[in-house]
Amino acid sequence: MRDGGRLERFANEVLPAVRDAVLAVRRLREVFGEGSEAVECELVRGGWLTMRDESSFWFAVPGMGGFDAQRRKGAAELLDLLRKTPFKEMLLNKLEGRSMKKSCFTAQWHVRDLVGGGPLETIETSVGTLVRLR
Repeated sequence: MRDGGRLERFANEVLPAVRDAVLAVRRLREVFGEGSEAVECELVRGGWLTMRDESSFWFAVPGMGGFDAQRRKGAAELLDLLRKTPFKEMLLNKLEGRSMKKSCFTAQWHVRDLVGGGPLETIETSVGTLVRLR
C-alpha cells in the first residue's frame, strides 16, 4: 500500500474484528468511509484480498500457495517413509538426518509440523526420541 497510515488502520481496526477468512466490504466502508474503494483496490493489487462476491473478500497471503505445496509434499514424503517401516516408527535423529527430496524445508521442520498437526507422536525411549504414526 502506498499510504502506510491506511495499512496501519487496516491492521489495527479491521483485522482484529475479523474471525473468519472472509471480510465484508461493509466493514471496510465503516472504517475508511469515502476512501474505502482505494483501500480495497490496493489490498487486492497487493494480493492480500481476493474478491469473493459483491459484498465480501477472501483473505489471501501472497506466496502462500508455494509454501503450502512444499509443506504438503514434504509431509507426504515423511509419512510415506514411516508407513514403509515395519512398526511405522523411527528414531527422531534418523528422521532429522534425512535430506528431503520433494521439499525445500528440512526433515526436522516437517517432523515438528506433523507432531503439532496430529499425524505423528513422539515417545521418549532409552535410545532417544521415537517418532510414530498415530
